[in-house]
Parts: sequence; structure tokens; C-alpha cells
Amino acid sequence: MQPFLAWKYKLEVHVTGFSTTKDFLANITLLYRPGMRADFRDIRASTKTGAKIPLFIESVTEFNQAFIWFKLPKNCDFFYIYYGNGGATSESDGKKVFTFFDHFEKLDSTVWRLIAGLATVSKSILTLQNTSQSSVLESYSTFSPNTVVEIRAQYNAGNRTIFGYRSYSSQKAAAWQSSAAGDANNQRFAHNGSNGNWDSDGVNRAGSAYYVYGVAHIAAGPLYYVNYTYRGTIADYIPGNVSLPVQFYCYSNTGPFRVDWVRVRDYDETLPTLTIGRKFTTQPKGFPWDNAITEANTRMGMYPSVNIKSFLKNINTKLGMKASVMFRRPLFYSPQLRSPYPRWKYKGEIELGDQESPARVRLHIQPGMALDGRDLRFTDRAGNDLNFNIFDIGSDYLDCWVEIPAGTRIIDFYYGNGVAESKSNSGIVGVPDTETIVTVTPHIGGGGDVWQFPGWKYWQEINLSATSSATGGEQVLIFIPYRPGMTDDGRDLRFFDKEGNKLSYFLETITSSTFSVWVKLPALHDKIIMFFGNGLATSESSASDVFDLFDDFEGSTIGSEWTVAGGSASVSNSTLVLGGAQNSLIRGSSTFGPGHLVEMRMYHPNQNQTICGFWSATNQRACWLGAFGTNYNDHVHTYNGSNSTSTNDGVNRSGTSFYKYGITYELGSIGFYVNDSFRRTVTATTPTGNIPLSFYSTANEGNLVVDWVRVRKITSITGTLGKLRRQTGTTYYETVTEEIIEVVPEIRITHRPQWNAPQIYYEYIKTPSSFMGMVPGEPTFKERRELGDYAIVSCEVNRSINDAYIQLSTEFQNLTVPPEGSTIKHNAYDSHGNPHLLFHGKILTNSPTHGHYSQTVKMHAADNSINLVTQPVPWVYQVIDTAVDTVPNWLVRILEPEKSGVYPKTLIDTNKEPKQFVFDPKTKKLEAIKELAKYAGCLYQTRLITREIDGTPIIRPEFYFVPPERIDEPVNGFDLPTPLILDADACKISSDPQVTNESEEKYNSVLVYGVLSENGESVVAQAFSYEVYTGEQKPKVYIIEDNAITEKGSTAEREAIKWLLYFLSKRVKVTMSFVDRFDLELYQRIRFGPGFSNKLQELTSSTQVQQVTACDPRDIENSTHLIDVSGVPRPAWLRISDIKYHSEHKLETVAVTAITDNIYSVVDPIVPEPYNEYLSPGYYKPVIDDLVDTTQSIVEDKLEKQLTPESCTVLSINEENKTAVVQTASGKIVTVSLA
Repeated sequence: MQPFLAWKYKLEVHVTGFSTTKDFLANITLLYRPGMRADFRDIRASTKTGAKIPLFIESVTEFNQAFIWFKLPKNCDFFYIYYGNGGATSESDGKKVFTFFDHFEKLDSTVWRLIAGLATVSKSILTLQNTSQSSVLESYSTFSPNTVVEIRAQYNAGNRTIFGYRSYSSQKAAAWQSSAAGDANNQRFAHNGSNGNWDSDGVNRAGSAYYVYGVAHIAAGPLYYVNYTYRGTIADYIPGNVSLPVQFYCYSNTGPFRVDWVRVRDYDETLPTLTIGRKFTTQPKGFPWDNAITEANTRMGMYPSVNIKSFLKNINTKLGMKASVMFRRPLFYSPQLRSPYPRWKYKGEIELGDQESPARVRLHIQPGMALDGRDLRFTDRAGNDLNFNIFDIGSDYLDCWVEIPAGTRIIDFYYGNGVAESKSNSGIVGVPDTETIVTVTPHIGGGGDVWQFPGWKYWQEINLSATSSATGGEQVLIFIPYRPGMTDDGRDLRFFDKEGNKLSYFLETITSSTFSVWVKLPALHDKIIMFFGNGLATSESSASDVFDLFDDFEGSTIGSEWTVAGGSASVSNSTLVLGGAQNSLIRGSSTFGPGHLVEMRMYHPNQNQTICGFWSATNQRACWLGAFGTNYNDHVHTYNGSNSTSTNDGVNRSGTSFYKYGITYELGSIGFYVNDSFRRTVTATTPTGNIPLSFYSTANEGNLVVDWVRVRKITSITGTLGKLRRQTGTTYYETVTEEIIEVVPEIRITHRPQWNAPQIYYEYIKTPSSFMGMVPGEPTFKERRELGDYAIVSCEVNRSINDAYIQLSTEFQNLTVPPEGSTIKHNAYDSHGNPHLLFHGKILTNSPTHGHYSQTVKMHAADNSINLVTQPVPWVYQVIDTAVDTVPNWLVRILEPEKSGVYPKTLIDTNKEPKQFVFDPKTKKLEAIKELAKYAGCLYQTRLITREIDGTPIIRPEFYFVPPERIDEPVNGFDLPTPLILDADACKISSDPQVTNESEEKYNSVLVYGVLSENGESVVAQAFSYEVYTGEQKPKVYIIEDNAITEKGSTAEREAIKWLLYFLSKRVKVTMSFVDRFDLELYQRIRFGPGFSNKLQELTSSTQVQQVTACDPRDIENSTHLIDVSGVPRPAWLRISDIKYHSEHKLETVAVTAITDNIYSVVDPIVPEPYNEYLSPGYYKPVIDDLVDTTQSIVEDKLEKQLTPESCTVLSINEENKTAVVQTASGKIVTVSLA
């Protein structure tokens, strides 16, 4: 019985030392193998009879290894491990494997009882911590002797914790203790209810690392383990033959104790041994992740010519080499990914600027990101989750509110997990920023007052929320949006009262959209006037003129405002620094009474008990105390000269990060703020009278550093902008309209893949043997020159996914051309003069035209890949048996690199059922390759690669043979560039995209039938659209015969649904042209992004149908049922299928054709069950009988549809199939049917 039909591989596992009396546990470190998922989520196990075996994956190092436990039935001496299913999710479950297990997804009150203190669970981590009393958490279940408790835990230095077997009621214990009085090392601990024994383990394991602590409860004395290594035993004061619960005990006020998981299992002195045996392919028709050539025998012949641009004699040297080389499979892969979201493919950083919480983040949808944002996650730089709300989903963006800690400027985000569920929290709502758009319309012939302020074009009223006081002087912060006519740096801003008197102002911050300005108000005013629009103006911003006191400590000496009353104080780098061997105190000369507010931007080190704020020599105080008390938290402090009050603010802000501390001084009430956030009000022991500012730093505890300090009046007055005006003379005037729009804050985003590409190396097994002979030859005069060395009229290089080789066509304006048969290369040069290699090959024909006034030559050339079209399969390889050797090795022999000039690059073995191929002597190499590709389920192509061989750069075509779903892989794929989102402003497009809909194949019903190979049973299924089911459409049926359903691990119904979804999806072809673009490649993914029309962007964002209907047509009435397919992805990309480079008059253009990408790649988001059942392995479109013809075109394009009538040369005839392979006059290879 095969319990895991969709899994591609299985391994034999032999068990030594198994139990004959009961079920038992065994573990193994399973090494990563090609085909496994990086995180081992596809691992499954079964007995020989097919019974599923529970397992628990304890730890994973991605692309390396996993440590796995299995619960095996008695007498089990052999079982299977399965892998190779990309759509699988993990079935690791410790509760099915161990006697007791808890991973703390929640704190289950039916499993644990909290006896005292505090226990919480977050992110599957149990934390015990309490400052006032010890915390005790104990299991309701008890466990008899001959069991083992194992706990993966972590604690910080200074923590005192007991964990293991222990009874709160009897005090009997067999456990670990983190430390003991006077000994910071771990302690092995046992207690008989009256007396205890603590035995030092000699290791202090405090820190951020987790360890697996184990205690075996043995009646004769417990045994102790750490990370499965035996550490010792205790024989005295042991608990004896009693059952004990599992307990966690954390002493009060010693820091947190954290537990990842806990489990209990039967104790076995020696665990059974597991040994990996043979590997089997359970799905021969699948497409496993395998590696490149595993073994190859290579013969090479080299005939280099030494060529120079002169008529000197050359010596032609012939060199022959015979080598035998074998390669081993990859030995190492990339190390474990350290990330809070290791299963997310991509990670990015967001620079938020000065945003407060919640911050607004607008993300453009990136390749790999779920369109609805369900896979989006945010964390701070330490990896802690941040709550967020996706409040708007656009066609190409996600708009989010993200809660951030105070002062946060950079956060991380993750995406690229198709099975993730949304964590968006609609309760998080922010206030959008707005901007006023001002439109100024000029008019001629109007009238207006004479402009009173020459040089300034615009003025605007600022309405105050209340009238200023009789004395004035209040400082008001006004936010001014950037308006047309303003200078970028705000230097032209001016403020006046209603009588025209200039007001002092301070420009505090500048962004691309807003100025924040403090203005000092005049007396008894309810509005003021702002002027701007003078590019010649210089700034008059002055904080000293605005605030009652301001000092940003410029220069190198302390200003006259301050007096050093003790210790030392200095100015450095525009900061005030207090600290040294003595207590340091600096005090101001200005005093301030009630109604004032002081703000100080500063920081202090840990343990430095600083005092900063209002503080007189008579101890009238309203201050912040830094690093005060035993916990070094900030405290707020008041002192009336006789009595004081100090209140813990609950936060330790020690360090080198600046905070803005604020204190409001009002009669009988002192308010305290940090970074403009209110902390608390103190009404006890408040000071009176006028008080100066003071700063104090404790001796030998580091430096108190102050960036700036300012004092302003307390006021509730605010300002709002009124109507904007511009006044002119009688011949010219303007009207102004305003529109308030929502502004999205500017953020800076960088992102990259999280997953590193596997790093592979090969080990040479056999030593090459070689011979070399050198024979002087006749002088030759062959020249190798760039095409640009000749007088070219125009040049065109063509390559498409249907072409066997690269073609070059050139017209010369005279008869001086390179000779036929010579090698030529063509570089195109971009606007910066950088060369880009487009072609390297041999000249096929030169066709001159002799006119009256001019003589021209048209030249056709092809790269060496044409040899695959013209050269026959080597005689000795006309019979190929894949049971004897792998397909990649056969391909190397067929290619014959020394003869064809085409070298193997990436050849993937898909491990199909063995098959024998017999080729006719006239069969060309390309025909044989096509047959092997059809059999192996692979795409093939050649690419020009420049390599340095023996110090000489060599240009040659290299051959790829890769399953379609893997061509996007960074290592074993087609080496494609990154998928490209075209930006209309940056893509250098020279012609508008032309979209052609594929009008054929408009089927709404598919019928699949076949005969199963294993038993001869006939199967049939039909799928049709929901509209056919409801009668809204008439069925148009596409019929398929498929006799390989079982080999695919599929069913007739699944295959019918796959085909139906293909026919129901939109398929298009898009053509466009670019200038100076040389970064595009065949098979590369592209799609339209910003700046292009919604219609173009919607080509890759269509919505999947919600349901289809399926039935057995032999019993339609009883078998018809609806199937949910809403989660099956629609094509999200276009793929380049044709590239034509054209050079003329020093203008380099490239015409690109892209078609709907129906390849579902391994780099795409994982599709969850059951939707992954409706994707063929690696394909969006199912492929039955002609894999290469179908997938080489990616969509079902017929060759005759792409060609115009041309004369042909017959290359080979297959009489059995009534077909012929012909070469057209333009060089294309076509298979045609014979009448």
C-alpha cells in the first residue's frame, strides 16, 4: 500500500534494537536531499504495510538537516520515509509521539495549574516572571519512574529557577536548578521531601541561547542530561519510587524564565538505531528537484587557430584531449536561515522618517507577494512582531497602518508565503496626512491693491484658536504645507501682526511637504499673517528670539547663562557634557515662575543618577531623575524645600539614545513628558516661586549629555491656515483655489530574497588522462573582427523560444565583408558606450547586389547551435537506453561539444521510468534532443556564455535542459534575470505595447479518458464551467485521451479540471519596443507596473473563477458535484518569447514579444491544499502527448501560425508517423505532416 501518492521519493529505514513488547521511540538526524523542502515540511513516514507513523521534527537547519523523532510500533524493524511534495504542510506533532508534550500555543488550564505568581504565553514561548512573588506552574498529570522529562529552556544571568519533576505539595523533586546562592552554575537538584541535594554541573548556561535539559526519573537516583549529553546523577536525598508532576518554579524578581517546549517519554538506556537504506522514486512521471550531471565521460578535440590582423604566417596547432570525469552529487547547501519568519521568501526594510505610531506604509505589490497582503508581516529590528492594519488594497499597492514603538525609524517587513493567513487588525487606525493644493490662475485687466511688501508674492492669514494674552509672548507651533512659490528650505517665510510688525519665528523641521515653525505671538491678537514667495530672501529663523530661553550649546565654551556650581562641565560637538571624578552641577541665571515649560533633549548612562529640570539653590525642584533606585528607571521628582516626592516612571532610558524630556510648571501641579508623550502629573510637594534650570551628574558614573534646552510659555493656542492671497497692480491679477488632498508619507524601501541559493560543489572521482600532439600547419589568413569594423547599413539579431539557434542578418554598404564560413561577433553599444554581446557565430551566406551607383551585401549568420540542426546523432549513440545511463549523460554524448561547439551547462535528470530510444542514422542531434526532452519533461535552450579558459576569453553556446517549473531557479535553472516590473517612466519604451488576445481554444468543458496501465481499468471524467452547469452557456467540449494518469499520481477528474482552468484563463501576446535595453532575456518574466494603464496592469492580475463542476459522464445524475478552485492561482506574469535587436544609424532598439506565463514555478508562492491538486507538477497548463511542442511555446501556439510560406530543405522523414523535419530558407526548423 502506498499511503503518500503525491510524494515523489521514499527512503528505506532499517531499525536496530527495536522493542518486541511495546511501541517505542527512535530518532535520526536526517540529511537534506534534493527534492526535499528546505524546511522538511514534506517529511512523512509509514510502515511496510502502509500504516502512517507519527513524527516530531525537533529542529531544522534549512537545506542541511533535521532532527526527527518517530513513534514506531512494536517489532518494527523497517519503515519508509517519504519526501518530495512541494504543496505539503508539516505534520510534525509532538503530542502524537510523546507521553506528554506541550509547545505552548496557549497556556492550557486543563493541563497546567498556576499555583503562584505569573505565567504568560506569547509566540509559543512560556514565560515565568514576577517582581513581587515567586511563580509556580505545575502539570496536573504525574509521571512514574522510568520516564524522562526534557525541557527546551532559556534564562538570563541572575535568574534562579527550578524545572523538571517536582511536587509543590510534597517538595519531592528530580530537577535542574539554574543557579544556587554563591554559585552561578547550573545545579543538579534532588529532594526527598525533607532534605535536598544540590550538585553543581560546573557550567553557567545563562544567556539568550536555549538548551534541552533532561531528567530521567529513576527510583535508584535521577540521571541528568543537557542537549542529550549525560551530565551526572544524584544518589542522596532522592524522591524514590513515586509519581511526580512536571513543574516550573521561578524566584521573584530574578528575571524571566522561558520555555519553548516540554515533553515526557519512556526512559530507555539505549535508543534504537535508525539507518538509511535505498532511495526509490515513487512518482516516475513527476519532476523531482534533482541535481545536474552526476556522471559524465567526455571526449574533447580542440583545434585553435592563432590569428592576427596581418598577412604574417600563422601556425595552426592541433590539440587532442581524452578525459574521463565523474561528478558526485552536491555535498553542501546554504546554512540555516535566522529570521522570525523563515518560511517567508522575501525580507525588506522600511525607513519611516519621522512618523509616529501608527505609521502609514504604502507598499507596492512585489513579485512573490500575495495580492491581498495575507502574507505581509512587520517586525522591529529585533524581530518582535508589530501589529498592523491593511486598510486599503489597490491594484498595485497595499496601504497599511503599523503600530511602532516610540522613536522607531526603521522596521522590517516579510512577504512571499502563499499559505500564510492574514494578520491584519482592522482596529488599528491612524489619521491620514493632508495637503492643500493651491492653484493660481493668472488674469489680465483686473484690479487690486498696491502690494505693500515688494519681493514677496504671497500672503496668508493664520487664524489663532484664542486671543493671545495682554502681554503676548506665547510660542505657537504651526505646521505649514509646502506651496507653489515657496523656497524648498523655507528661507522666505516671514510673519507679521495685523499692524505690520515683524514677529520672531524659528523653523524647527523641514520635510519635502511640510515646515514646522514656532512663532512668538504679539499681545491681544486672534490672527497673524505669513508671507512667502521671494527666492532672493535669506532666512531669519532664530530660536533665541522665540523662546524664553534657548541654548543648543554651539561653540566650545559654556554660555554666560550658566554657572558651574560643582565638578566639571564642558561643550563638545554642540552638546553640553557633565561628568567626571566629582559630582557635577551646572545652574542657569534666568528664573521661571508658574506657567512655563522646559524641554531638554539629552541622554544619560546606566547607574548615573542625574537630576535635570527646574531646581533652585533652596531646593525648590520639579525635575527628572535618571537611573534612580535599584532598577535604574527614570523617576519624576518634586521638592518644596522641606519635603520631596519621587515616583518611578517605570522605564529605564539609560544609553546613548537622545530623549526629549519635558516639565510643565504650574502652581500646585507639575506635568512630566517624554518625546511629547504625557507621563504623569504630580501635585504633592510642588515648588513655588521663580526657579532656574539645573543639570546634575553623579561622579564616576559616565557623562550626562544635553543636546539642547529651551523654555517656553504654557499655552493652548493653536494656529490654522486661512485663505491664500496674491495682490498685484491693475494690469495683472491672479485667482487662487485650494484643494485638500490626502498625502501618503514618503518611505524608503529595500527588499531582497531571504532564501539563499543552494551552494553546490562537485568532487572529482576519476583523474583525467590526456594526450597532446602539435603539428605545424600551413599559414592561414582567417580574421576575427567585430561586425562594427565594417560599413554596416543595418543589423538585426533574432532569437525566440521556437528557434533552434540565434540568427543574424546584416546589410553592408560595400563589398568589403567578412568571408563566408568565418567567425564573427556583434556588439551593440548603449548610450554610455558600453558594449553588449548580442551574437557570436559563423557566416552562412553573403548575397551581393550590384547596382549602378552602389553595391551592397546582405549577410546571414548563425551561432554554433545550428550544428545541432545539421549534424546527425553520433553513430555509436543511435541506441539510447536510460536504464544504462542518465539522460544528462546521454545528452553530453549527443552534443559532442568538440564537434558541435555547444557545451553542456545545466542538465537536470528527472528520473523517469527507463526507456530505450532507437534513432535513424539520418536523425539530427536536435531531433534526438527533442525526443529526450519530450520523455524527460524538460525545456531546452542554448545561451551565449563568455568564459575564460587558460587565460583566454572564449564565447560559446551552452546548453540547458531543465524542467519548466525549475527554469526560474537561481542555481539549476536557465540563469534568468530577476523578474522585471516595467515602470513607464524608466523603461525606455519606444512603441506602445500592442496586445493580441489568443482567440482560439475557447472551451468551457473538458472530457478526459484513459486506460490505467496497472490494471487495464477505463477511467473517464468531465469538468465544465459553472455557467455550463447552470445552463447559461452551451458546452464546447475538448476531449483528451490520457493513459498516463496513474504515473502522474493524479486522477481523470483532476486532469480535466487542470485543462479546464487553462482554457478559462486569459491568454495574450504583447509586443513592444525599447531603446538601449540589453538586460532582457528569453523566458524572463515581466509585467506592467507604475505609469502603464490599468488594462495593461490587469493582464497579470485577473481573478480566478470560484467554482467548476465535475462528473463521471457515465453517471451524470449521481456524480455531478461542485469544486472550489478559487485558490488556484491565475498567471501573474508575462514571459518573453521573442527578442529582436535592431541596429541602424547608431540607434539600438529591441522588439520584445511576451506571452501569458502559464508555467507555475518553484519560486512562486506555495499553493495550499486542495488547490495544489489542480496544478500539474510545475505547469499551469497540463501537458499530455507533446510536452516539448507545448511548453517550448508556453502557450499553444502552432508553428504554422507563426510562419509565412517559404521554400524548405527536407532534413529527415519519419515514415511511421508520416512527418518530416524541414529547414526553412530563414533557418527555422519545422516538423510538418505529410499527406
